[in-house]
Parts: sequence; structure tokens; C-alpha cells
Amino acid sequence: MVSSHKNIDFYIIAGNHDYYSPIVDFEKYNVYELLFGEEFVNAHKNLHIVSLLPLLDNRTLMLPWYFAEDETRYEAVMKEYKGKFDIIYCHTDCEHWSADKASLKGDAVVYSGHIHYPYVNEELKLYNIGAACAFTFNDVNSQRYIYTIDDGRIVASYENNVTPKFHRYYNERIFTLNGSDLENAYTQLYIS
Repeated sequence: MVSSHKNIDFYIIAGNHDYYSPIVDFEKYNVYELLFGEEFVNAHKNLHIVSLLPLLDNRTLMLPWYFAEDETRYEAVMKEYKGKFDIIYCHTDCEHWSADKASLKGDAVVYSGHIHYPYVNEELKLYNIGAACAFTFNDVNSQRYIYTIDDGRIVASYENNVTPKFHRYYNERIFTLNGSDLENAYTQLYIS
């Protein structure tokens, strides 16, 4: 018999689409607070929803969208937790972080999932791991992965070959397609 109870903690970090409004005054209205509620969270002690405030756990700092995107809040959190974290998990577009914003985190590595496609800046230790699967043609021609991160480093990546892909092909390339190019994919063909 396999036990359904595992001693594994799950963390959900709220992102921009999880909030009712981008206006800070409405941040308490988010999908997790409204859907699950306090009773559900209290019954599932291994589930941690990071939607209203940052969470520091075992030298790992988790920032909900409002705290990663709002410069004033981000700066305040970096000062408050300075020297207490080595890893930041958040929901932000770290590809467009300025060097000044990146310097506030110190030597910590940042993993984010806001932007759907992967992005890496090893010098600044910024990793946008992207979405695990493609959602629309905005995610066209991009492979998706699921990662294992251990001690702040990506130690394994698993290519997502299960969910449908979005492909776009142009002109002469269309005439060289084979069946595998179209398999499990939504495809757009562009001919000039």
C-alpha cells in the first residue's frame, strides 16, 4: 500500500494573472485567497501560498508578483532580508532587470517564471525558467522544460514532449516538413 501522505512542502507563488487587479489596493483579492481560503490552507500544512507577503524559508526568499515588480517594495524587501537568502523564487521579467535592481539581491540566484520563454543571464544569476508548456502562438517555436533545482542550481531539465507545441513555418520550409514536424502541434503556415 502506498501512502498518500508525503512530507513534501509545496509553494505556490502568485503571479500577475492570479490577482483580481494590478492596483495594489486590491492585492488581497487573488485566486488563492478567494479559491482556497484559510480553512483549506490550515488543513494542508505542507501547502504554502505566497500571495500577500514575501516568504523566507531555509535561506530561500519567495516573492509574489507585487513585490518583484514594484520597485519600491522590491527594494524594501531586499533591505529587510539582506544576507538572509541565497535563492529568490519570484514572478517577474528578470530579463529586463537593470544592473542596479540585480545588485540589490547581492549574490543570490533568481528563478522566475513570469515570461513564458527561457532566459538566462549567468553573470547576474538571473534565470527565467519559462512556462512548462506552451499556451498560445505567443509561445511559438520554443521548447519547454521542467527543472530540478537543488541547492540553488539547475541540476536536471526534462524536455516537455507531452503537451502540444505551437509551430510556425515560412515559405520554402513548408515544403520540407515531415509528419513529426506536425505531430502534437498547432501549426501556422506562412507563405509570402
